[in-house]
Amino acid sequence: MRRIQFSLVSGGKGVDELIARFREFNEVLWGYGQPLELARLNKGIYDNLNQLTGDQLNKFLAAYTRESETSRDSVSAGNYRSLAKMVNLRAHAIQGAPGRPHVFGASSFHRTDNYRVDSRGTSTMALLYDYPKKGDHGVALIEWAQNAQISGKRREIEKLALLLNAPKPDEMSMLDSYGILDDLQRTNRLGFVLKPPINIRTNLPQPLPPGAISERRMPINLRQLIKTRDGLDLGVRFDIAKKLVDAVHMMHAVDWAHKNIRPNNILFFPLGSIGDESSTQAAHRVFDLSSPFIAGYGNDAASGINLKLDYYEHPARRNDPQIAYRRLYDLYSLGCVLPELALWTTIEEQIEHDPGSREASYKVIRALSLKPTLDRMVGKIFADVIRDCIALGEKSSLDNPAKFGTDMASRLAQCVA
Repeated sequence: MRRIQFSLVSGGKGVDELIARFREFNEVLWGYGQPLELARLNKGIYDNLNQLTGDQLNKFLAAYTRESETSRDSVSAGNYRSLAKMVNLRAHAIQGAPGRPHVFGASSFHRTDNYRVDSRGTSTMALLYDYPKKGDHGVALIEWAQNAQISGKRREIEKLALLLNAPKPDEMSMLDSYGILDDLQRTNRLGFVLKPPINIRTNLPQPLPPGAISERRMPINLRQLIKTRDGLDLGVRFDIAKKLVDAVHMMHAVDWAHKNIRPNNILFFPLGSIGDESSTQAAHRVFDLSSPFIAGYGNDAASGINLKLDYYEHPARRNDPQIAYRRLYDLYSLGCVLPELALWTTIEEQIEHDPGSREASYKVIRALSLKPTLDRMVGKIFADVIRDCIALGEKSSLDNPAKFGTDMASRLAQCVA
């Protein structure tokens, strides 16, 4: 028996109780099964969202919102809230979010070179004055968009800023947006103004110290973390990998491609209360490694990097940067980040250990993923996920990237340490 259909001919408290009991029994039944298959069921609920359009999106949004408000089980209510957010995000991704983003001028910020998040200056922390009202000061993250002067680029940036500001499930590991920074007249640049975690952006001392932002509020990216720390417990690395895969999977489920997944675009912010702003001892920072954030949305890798030397880019894009971007390329890039977590060393260092390999870096990365030492260090499940992602370097298309992501996320969910 696969399906039962009931017809209710009257309303009232009894019917409501019956429906509640059926929902409860259904949720209990959902929990029976093998762990891997249950993970596939739970993570696969988003896989068909990219097929919804127009009225279908409105109907599902109404249904999921209603279920989130009426479900007696807190876990189920949370799942329905996430589904409602994903449907809404899908609508924004294909139709465009309504309205226009808030536009800031350069005078709204205090920033210096000391607040650069990366050495290339593509992102920086900054003090944001008088927002949302006069006297309210906070900390923001600015990501500069490449080629902002190109015709049509501004509208593209505005649409992405609105999309970043749409409600999203926490599992997407993305920072919300305040709006955009228009500095075209002075520096010929546009930037996304993003919201760091609440402990970073609020609770500034009064009066503000001369430096405005202590180094204790500065994030660290995954590349910097690997280069400056001897290592992390395997369980912590598993957790980071799971969250990155979940985030990319959910982006792809709403037909959204990131286009720039790199270790320098994966950020970790300091944990807990920041404390005394007068101290600039960055060494005192303790980072929240349980909450990686994927950034870098304004910088399609093709905009500012020589792709022929970009180890994280799919081979097809390295050969022809002008070809249309596919979600498949995100998955390959993610597959190049995961072995860095597994081996706790950068791909760049592995390539440089093989002289003359720059033009054939894909072969080196593929060979790296096939080494038996990978299984011994992180286990066969994690190693096989890495291999499957990197093997995408030999493909030019993928039927359903969201389902591929579900498979990866479900398998990684079985990794414990």
